Amino acid sequence: MLGCVDGEAYDLATGELSPELRDVNRRGRLRPWKERKEQSLAVVAAYRALAGRRWLPPDLRERFTQVADRMGCCGTSLEFLVGGHVETGCECKRLTGANFCGNRLCTTCNWRRSRKMAHQLGAVVTAFGAEHEGCAVLMLTLTERNMGPDELAAAIGELLDGFMRLRKRKPFQAAVRGWFRSLEVTWSEAGCHPHFHILLVVPRAYFDRRSELYVTQAEWAEMWQSARRLDYRPVVDIRRVRNVRELTKYVVKPSDYLTYEAASGWYADPDKIAALHVALEERSLVAWSYSFNDVREKLGFLKRGGDDNLVDAGAGNGLPEGYEPKHTEKHGWRASGPKTGSYRLTGYGTVEEYEAKKAAKVAAKERKLELERLHRERDWRNMGGARHEQEDDGEAPAMAGAAATAAGGPRTAQGRGGGDDGGGEQFGLFN
Repeated sequence: MLGCVDGEAYDLATGELSPELRDVNRRGRLRPWKERKEQSLAVVAAYRALAGRRWLPPDLRERFTQVADRMGCCGTSLEFLVGGHVETGCECKRLTGANFCGNRLCTTCNWRRSRKMAHQLGAVVTAFGAEHEGCAVLMLTLTERNMGPDELAAAIGELLDGFMRLRKRKPFQAAVRGWFRSLEVTWSEAGCHPHFHILLVVPRAYFDRRSELYVTQAEWAEMWQSARRLDYRPVVDIRRVRNVRELTKYVVKPSDYLTYEAASGWYADPDKIAALHVALEERSLVAWSYSFNDVREKLGFLKRGGDDNLVDAGAGNGLPEGYEPKHTEKHGWRASGPKTGSYRLTGYGTVEEYEAKKAAKVAAKERKLELERLHRERDWRNMGGARHEQEDDGEAPAMAGAAATAAGGPRTAQGRGGGDDGGGEQFGLFN
């Protein structure tokens, strides 16, 4: 049983500090909650260093401060559903609640987002393949030369435009049945290297070299050079893929902007963080083809707010087969005091409380969706009413003008035509 003394959770039976979080995946490996949190705190320190640079614009410094404050609170509270195996009694945990920040450079959120996207992409490709028999999966990698940090933001925008033009090419439209695009940025001594990983679903006839659908690697490179509008032949790779996780890696690997030293811990380079923040902010880092929408909707991946939900990171969010729920646990990040820099147990809960909380969340979400639906219907009716009023306002002068013309009345302010002056008064042209 836990007790609280001076804000610290202790085991009342032993008097010791509450146990540290131990969350094991299906392979028996510890999930890196502590490491990801330590890395994100290093990114927070980099953002605070950027906010202290007085030569930066005030609005940008304020934005860096807001990001640092939000990321500093990310993942400080975790809630798990604990299940026990009906035969062996072994326990497993599944995340049911957390306060994530959602920032693209937050290592904790990137880790959760990568797991979620890998699950969704695998499920979509499997379901799409079941509905469209005789399809195969390819991975197309589109690259360009390395560049400096100051060129990264503009280059990503040009990459996105180039892929949009590539999709309109006839060979692409003829061969590809569906696609998924993800952006990755690697960082080395040679500079920044943004590139695309693209999953392509093609018919098996694509692999027949005599088929009109077949596109060689040289042809892909030529099309990408033309679509990207480059003056050199870029490196392009295309191959069959069986593990879609390769396409859902981090947008930016933590190792590209984080370094570790035993004495000081993790360190994030503020200059790299600033360049990546400006380049990735408000960018579409992943995209799906419309041909996948029906499958994604059936699987529940097109729900409003679905991409922001990092708690439900995939099929592993529920208890595995053979496990029954026992209780819930709450773990908090210790930023000070004994055992600083670790997740510690802060409380237990019953399964009944968990089920009630889950039902309340579902009901609240349904109410929100219903309100959004009602608001859309109201806005649609208002737009329809305004359009009818505009049409009525447009018809009235036209009808009046036609009547005046038929009567030989004037149609101008000068009253030319020698007709009845009442026509002019009707249009408000005379007083």
